Amino acid sequence: MASQYVNDPMLEVFIFETSQQLEHVEQSVLETETLETYPTDTINEIFRIMHTIKSSAAMMLFNNISVLAHTTEDLFYFIREDKPQELDMTTLSDLVLESIDFMKMELEKIENGEKADGDPQNLIENIKEHLTALKKLNNLPVTAKVNDEPVKEQYYISSNRSAKVTQTKTYKAVLK
Repeated sequence: MASQYVNDPMLEVFIFETSQQLEHVEQSVLETETLETYPTDTINEIFRIMHTIKSSAAMMLFNNISVLAHTTEDLFYFIREDKPQELDMTTLSDLVLESIDFMKMELEKIENGEKADGDPQNLIENIKEHLTALKKLNNLPVTAKVNDEPVKEQYYISSNRSAKVTQTKTYKAVLK
């Protein structure tokens, strides 16, 4: 799929911006390694960045990146809203860094004109399990909704004008 978008300005912006955002999250996680918790600003920032990556990846039809970013966003939403007192910082940081690595590998594939076909399912399950463990550890309800909805396919219109049209419809507008 991605090969049809090589040299597409929208794709180039997506790759550039997502790469920058991932680098920023990675730096933030590494800076907090010695702390017992993430500062509120860092939590909000990671949440916001994952939300942005989720949306832009979905728009570009890179659903594996979008779903992983959404699951990571859910984790940070919980941390931001419920403010758990007990956090396993090592596991949390490891999961975020694994997510970043996965997304970077997918971006590299896209840059090389390859299909972004990595399967994030195991990582998504690990994040969901960690979120459940955090809720239990902090005596919070485990039944809160977690990213179980599939990402709905959306359509990206490429600047590639040579796309085949399978059916032509003509409409007439009448103004009175």
